[in-house]
Amino acid sequence: MTKTISLVCFLLTFSTLSAQNVQEIYHSENRSTSRTRAFQQQADSTKDSSTVLLLEDWVRAVPNDRGAYLSLAKLYRRLGRTTDALYADSLANRFKVWTSPQHLTRFIPQTRLGSYSVLMPSKVEAAKTYPCVVVLHGNGNTPRLMQDWFSSLGIDSIIAIFPEAPYPKMQEALAANREMYSASGNGLGHPDSVLTDVISMSAAWYHDVLQHAIATLPISKELPLLIGFSQGGFYSLVVATTYSASVKSVISISASLYAEGQIRERLKRLREYNIDVLLAHGTKDAVVPLQTAELIDGMLTEAKINHVFVPFNGGHWPTAEINARIHQWIIERLR
Repeated sequence: MTKTISLVCFLLTFSTLSAQNVQEIYHSENRSTSRTRAFQQQADSTKDSSTVLLLEDWVRAVPNDRGAYLSLAKLYRRLGRTTDALYADSLANRFKVWTSPQHLTRFIPQTRLGSYSVLMPSKVEAAKTYPCVVVLHGNGNTPRLMQDWFSSLGIDSIIAIFPEAPYPKMQEALAANREMYSASGNGLGHPDSVLTDVISMSAAWYHDVLQHAIATLPISKELPLLIGFSQGGFYSLVVATTYSASVKSVISISASLYAEGQIRERLKRLREYNIDVLLAHGTKDAVVPLQTAELIDGMLTEAKINHVFVPFNGGHWPTAEINARIHQWIIERLR
């Protein structure tokens, strides 16, 4: 008998069943996201159990998708999982934007303090300066995840900067009992009409972090490398095309892509400032499909940007194979 798991437990921890399903997705020839696959087969009631698993994997990676929760609620009811259906409905309502003639929501910039983490060389010598890398985390992550990842690369004698994305994901963080941040305001009810401004201000925040680090830490005059994972991979390209004079090279890993980031419109700046790009993406990525990287690769090629596209054999998270390539890229540009 197939073991079912409550949606609450699923969102808080990985289950064996979910992990097995992720592997099935990763090893499938179908490179579409788990959400797309679920919506394609949800009309077939004989596949309800597998459709639920696909959507559960999706909402754990993208926990503010109202449409996915509504579909989950419908499927849970068909499977007799009433409690999970009610919980999925409550999550769907949480992300509903309520409007009325008397209730208007307006958006203006807000100034507040943010934080970033710093990983110093194991031995810091007085009066010596060190090259720098800036590492941007993904949607729903924290700087600590990327700090642990970067430490595993075994690169010393540089200063690594890990900015915190500016928007806390409050409701999802409370459900998961851990910190979660986004650079695109996910989960705050921002309409798409303000997404361009949100992306621009987040890019400005990342650039401000870099400038603060340069002014306060023993960083050399050599321009820094910009590294980003998932949503951070997208922002690495936004920052590099917006503040091109401040960046030497970009490593974009498993990047998402938003048209509102206006990357395509500014790509020529990478060529003008001689910024090269390492674009890496898993061929079995179930969160951001490989086609996204293929689109970015096409944009870079069309703009005649010096870049290398490396599809690696894996899912969303970088594998040991691509980590070795990233290590080589960093060493060659910061030696």
